[in-house]
Amino acid sequence: MTMLNRSAPDAPPTLVLTATEIGALDRLVNDKPKARKTLSHYLIKIARLGGCLARASDPPRAIGSCGVGCRASPTSR
Repeated sequence: MTMLNRSAPDAPPTLVLTATEIGALDRLVNDKPKARKTLSHYLIKIARLGGCLARASDPPRAIGSCGVGCRASPTSR
């Protein structure tokens, strides 16, 4: 999914996510009302569930590094 996002970030999210998964992400992660619903948008939502802050000034995360913060959290043990 990450590699597809790097080559086609404006692709529709339905290429890799089901309608149920898209609906769940929309309910779980708040976003801006006028946000474009692209593959990139939903990949960021998934990363935010893993602890990514998704700030505009942050560089793109490496594959597999978004969950590191959750695993290091004292509450995750």
